[in-house]
Amino acid sequence: MAPAGRTGEGPDPAGLPRRAFDFIFGNLRDKVFALLAAFTIYVYVSQETSTSSGVLQVPVEVVPPAGVMYTILKPGPQVRLELVGPAREMDRVLAAARQVVRVKLEVAGTGEREVPLASSDFRLDPGNTPVSAGISVRYRPGYESILVLLQEAQEGWLPVDVVHDGDLAEGTRVRSMGSQPSHVRLRAPRDFFRNPGRVPTVLIPLARRGAGDYTVPVALDRTPGGRAVQLDGADEVMVHLAIEPVPARRALTGVPVYLLQRPDLPYRFRLSVETTCDVVVEGPQLLVAGVDAARLKALVDPEREWGPEPVPQDLSPFHVEGLPAGVQWVEASEVSVKAEPR
Repeated sequence: MAPAGRTGEGPDPAGLPRRAFDFIFGNLRDKVFALLAAFTIYVYVSQETSTSSGVLQVPVEVVPPAGVMYTILKPGPQVRLELVGPAREMDRVLAAARQVVRVKLEVAGTGEREVPLASSDFRLDPGNTPVSAGISVRYRPGYESILVLLQEAQEGWLPVDVVHDGDLAEGTRVRSMGSQPSHVRLRAPRDFFRNPGRVPTVLIPLARRGAGDYTVPVALDRTPGGRAVQLDGADEVMVHLAIEPVPARRALTGVPVYLLQRPDLPYRFRLSVETTCDVVVEGPQLLVAGVDAARLKALVDPEREWGPEPVPQDLSPFHVEGLPAGVQWVEASEVSVKAEPR
């Protein structure tokens, strides 16, 4: 039986007045749902009203008159674009920018031209629509203008220049590289055929590749050094890279010497030899660096003929044991072999 003043149901109010207890715990589930709804609305409104910023390095595309090609002199083939706007919209813009944001400018005439930049010049591929269309983001180009050199176009053949980032595995190097085709026909500003006079590929990330032969399709750079080029045919080539271990040579000291036992030598002689010698080895850099001289064996073969009064002989090892595969010894110092009467 519950004590007087208690119904025996629900939590003990622990001394709180009944009305205060009911106010706190009454309709608890509805109050929790209301609190979650309020929090959700708060988060949504915060995202809609909070601002964010970002910076992009944006490639520039110039549309010159017919028969004219361009070179961007300043600031370069890319301009810095600063974006400020609502966080939710900013996330969408930055995600879309990864699909290629570019600046498209129409320029007339020839020679050097200074072209002002405006937010409306920034476009988002695909579709060639302004980045700001339907998005409440303020764009501020990091540069107010670019300097463009407009020249008459020239057509011809130029060799392909394979460009890689040099990020090779340790102890390796590029032995050879080339492309198929090795030359491409293109249309470019007149001075491009003199400097640099080659059509580079886009940067090839080697991702610390080890030794081996690699063949990969690679796109050609369509705006090398800020110059626009028009390729006559495919815009990619097959690149062949041959990567090999870096060869190394190392002189080892203190290599233990072992005398080959020859049962045909006269029994009356006891042979002795110097305990160590020097050995020169060569092979892949990483393997050569790991060779431990103390774990090798330099084998010496004593000569067959010994006179009645044997004279010490200076002999070179005929073999070195214990070298890893791919490493060979190329020379070894002579050691003195003595024969003493028993």
